[in-house]
Amino acid sequence: MGDRRASAGGGWRTPVAAVPETDRLPVLGAASAFVMMETAGRLGMMPEECLGDTGLTRAAVADPGRIVRLDQEFAVARNVLRSHGHVPALGMLCADQYGVALYGSFGLGLLAAPTGRAALAFANRFADLTYTCAAVRCHEQQGELRLVVDGSHLPKDIREFLVDRALMGLIRLLGDLLPGTDWLRWVSLARPEPEHAQAYRTIVPAELHFDRELNQLAIDAAALDRPLPMANTWAYRAAEQACEREVTDRRSRVGLAETVHAYVASHMSGRPRIVDVARQLGLSERSLRRRLAVEGTSFTRVVDDARRSAAEQLLLQGATPSQVSRNVGFLEQAAFSHAFKRWHGVSPSEYARTRRGGAPTLRSVPCTGEQLRHGWRAGVDRLRQDLPA
Repeated sequence: MGDRRASAGGGWRTPVAAVPETDRLPVLGAASAFVMMETAGRLGMMPEECLGDTGLTRAAVADPGRIVRLDQEFAVARNVLRSHGHVPALGMLCADQYGVALYGSFGLGLLAAPTGRAALAFANRFADLTYTCAAVRCHEQQGELRLVVDGSHLPKDIREFLVDRALMGLIRLLGDLLPGTDWLRWVSLARPEPEHAQAYRTIVPAELHFDRELNQLAIDAAALDRPLPMANTWAYRAAEQACEREVTDRRSRVGLAETVHAYVASHMSGRPRIVDVARQLGLSERSLRRRLAVEGTSFTRVVDDARRSAAEQLLLQGATPSQVSRNVGFLEQAAFSHAFKRWHGVSPSEYARTRRGGAPTLRSVPCTGEQLRHGWRAGVDRLRQDLPA
């Protein structure tokens, strides 16, 4: 969220700079993918379809100790949108399951914090344990603390979904912490008002504005200074220690292969060589090869995986095969097409056509206000009943 140096009971009374999207670990807890799979399942999508081409299994995402890479999280989101992108406010519907019970020790720390302001500082400190892919920053003005959700760095084809999920996830989480219902003043979305705007207004428990400059929510600053009903110093410190261990564990599990994958993905068009990567990591080429082998992979395999992930994203964002070929480091389009058929069994054009063309647009769903009010509240109530304990 904001400045990671803020204390557990920190002030948050001055503007806080945005955290760069690269500041957090490039992994999430598997629960986030599990929630998307469960939500899509209630809409009729099979788990195998939801997790297709992600390298994840039902057992993996159901494992509380499992972590997934951001590109895997994005792939799950794309699968869900491909099947159910016509459902209004789908990201917000998914987010309704992101209550405090889903967060383990992190959630306990939020509940046990002395005030809402201290809980936000705790969340800021351990942002690596959250499920948001967007960058979140905050500032305080006119008696309001405003949380801005910035998705500008996210892939365009899933940006709206992930921003909606992050915004509603914050509302859902804060609603589990703060006493009363008057703490949330308003919410804004940086997009034109859609035909299905009533779906958003049904699920957002505050005044909602479209066509604004920022995606943000405004919280009554005074509400953040009220004592939380479950504040407990011992539990807070225990949760703090548990979260420190969990962050350390995650950092240790983001191994060399993940680091190489991230470097290759950010230098794709330059056709990175192993000698360049090894130099950046302060290793010899031989040591890099050996350590990758210990992790069960190789430099060639990591590059291949990074190229595949980047190619999929670019095709789904509307790039042509020739553009993708150049951007992922192939000298000839024929070589790219051959590699893509090896990855997916179909040509790049066919992959893009089948993945982008199956679902109607979000704006094409005709619904009456009464249908939306009944359907969305029933859906949210059902999701809450099934929320894991």
